[in-house]
Amino acid sequence: MNKYITLIILLLFSATAFAQNKKKVIEYRFPTERDDSIATENYKCTYRNIYSLQQRLQFYPFNKANKILLISYDDTTVTQNTTPVKNRKLDMTQVRESLVLNDLQIDSLTKILYNVGVKSTDYWFQLADPGRKCYNPRNSVIFLNDKGRVIDYIEICFECHQDRLSSKTIKNWASCESKFELLQDYFYWTGLKIGTIRRAD
Repeated sequence: MNKYITLIILLLFSATAFAQNKKKVIEYRFPTERDDSIATENYKCTYRNIYSLQQRLQFYPFNKANKILLISYDDTTVTQNTTPVKNRKLDMTQVRESLVLNDLQIDSLTKILYNVGVKSTDYWFQLADPGRKCYNPRNSVIFLNDKGRVIDYIEICFECHQDRLSSKTIKNWASCESKFELLQDYFYWTGLKIGTIRRAD
């Protein structure tokens, strides 16, 4: 009886091993230069009219803000700047430039944030930037309520292409190759020079 059991076990083991050998093995293929070129092209920013102005204004915190400010700051005595907000109050003594956005400027900002994205989702990486390790922001978008208190803010370091959101509730946006350059140009266009690092000037 034991011989039969042993034989059955051996047959089952052999059948399993055979079935495993029959599985198609997918060999890893290193990306070619053409693959890299396509991925790079697909990661480029492109404008898509995904959201109307009304839809964009419903994204938090745009839908809660009574006033939206662009600010710049640069404390040269510290190694890393931070948005000058304490206890929901903006410390204007540390703000070097500021601008209250009008309707047209809000429209332009939300277009860059939410209607500009990748050319195609067929990419497997984000382009590396060697400066991303040195985060030292000098610009922020401030959202104020009707009492002048800060609801939330978006902090941006144009030098290292990074941003930080003061709350996870803030509607995030898709990244793409030149998103930070577009935002940088936008800040510069509105008149804020500090932190925008215009290399051509």
